[in-house]
Amino acid sequence: MRATLVLADGIAAAGNLLARHEIEALAGLRPWLVADRANFPGSVVLPGRFTAIAQAVGYRTVGQEVADFLGSFVEEAKTSGLIARLMAQHGVNGVTVAAPASGD
Repeated sequence: MRATLVLADGIAAAGNLLARHEIEALAGLRPWLVADRANFPGSVVLPGRFTAIAQAVGYRTVGQEVADFLGSFVEEAKTSGLIARLMAQHGVNGVTVAAPASGD
């Protein structure tokens, strides 16, 4: 089997190509693919992933106490369920809350 890589100008344009049957497969962010699959009858989103996008918090260098506070806040937001609740509240599907920080 052979494939041709087709580039589109954004996810909406790629979705239009799929809707018009100009392409047979589409790679993109899982939440968009999951949310939009109803627009493509018979479509399937493969399990797993081929990339991972790591969200992070950045800050100006103003002192170690800022880094400590932000690190604690983020870890508490993950472990308390706040992040999961916010994702559910806003209909974010197909993603998971990150594991506890490893110090990277």
